Amino acid sequence: MIQIQISTQRFKEAAAAVSKLQTVFDACDKRIEEARLAIDVNGGQTAQRKFESQKAAIETEKSTASTEALKAVESAETAFYAKLTELTEPRGEQLDNSDYKMIAAGIIDKEEELQPIFERNQYNPAMRRVMMQFADSKGWKQINLFTNEKDIRELSGKFFEYAKQGAKVPNGYGGLYVQDDHSLIDLLRAYGLTYMSAID
Repeated sequence: MIQIQISTQRFKEAAAAVSKLQTVFDACDKRIEEARLAIDVNGGQTAQRKFESQKAAIETEKSTASTEALKAVESAETAFYAKLTELTEPRGEQLDNSDYKMIAAGIIDKEEELQPIFERNQYNPAMRRVMMQFADSKGWKQINLFTNEKDIRELSGKFFEYAKQGAKVPNGYGGLYVQDDHSLIDLLRAYGLTYMSAID
């Protein structure tokens, strides 16, 4: 199986957005608590109304910050999948090489002759497909041209889903999960990737 190398940059951007939101929420909650304590000192309905007004304004700040965090997470997710598509989707310009011409001309007669072509082109999505179809047509089964794309899509789907949850409730499970570097490392390992093999 071909191991597509992924960048953890977009995961880190999503986690940073949630972490920033956590900081904003903590500061806002502190201000709400300080305003609530001021009621105990001043007392009365006027103080209560002032507190409710302050609290509503602070909750609006939290809501705005949450919306911004969600946009940042979604932007990181979009950029991640755009790069993954670039690494996995066949495009015509990827076939403009001499190896393709050799396969198309039917010059390759032995599986051993396909091996060096495979090694040169294993990260070229269009050539992977050409080589797989060619090997299948010859009944050659030794060359494995499948990638870990499905695993990458599954793990990134989980991570970005947790990040979106964190963009709403940063101290909830999803938010705490993405803010913990060890969670990302564990998730990569669970899908057969190591933190070191993921390109930063």
